[in-house]
Amino acid sequence: MVKAAQEDASLQQWADDPDQVIYPSPDAAPLPYLAVYYDGLQCTQCPYINRSTQRIREHCRRKHGWKGQARESRGRQLDAQPMWQTTSCQKLHGGGKFGRLFAVSADAQYVQKEREEIASDNS
Repeated sequence: MVKAAQEDASLQQWADDPDQVIYPSPDAAPLPYLAVYYDGLQCTQCPYINRSTQRIREHCRRKHGWKGQARESRGRQLDAQPMWQTTSCQKLHGGGKFGRLFAVSADAQYVQKEREEIASDNS
């Protein structure tokens, strides 16, 4: 496989490391034929996205030193910057080192169009 990639220029374009993958811009429309997840949780400090509250909390603690939600103290609400926000996202690869969620812009119009296409396919 490595020899083929060295000899065939078209195969040299493939990434062999996750850092070489170029993901779409977060404001780009979703890629066709990939599932869109509307329950993504994106770290506000970096591009990391996960769909699990437990995993996004673990990420924020380990990578950014997050201690947890601010709580009221003596009747005063403490200010707390949210460590994550919801986002629409997609995934290029199912798992392994290339399995990473990335943000996409899937607004209400996109969702409605997607539902209409599914309904027409089922007719």
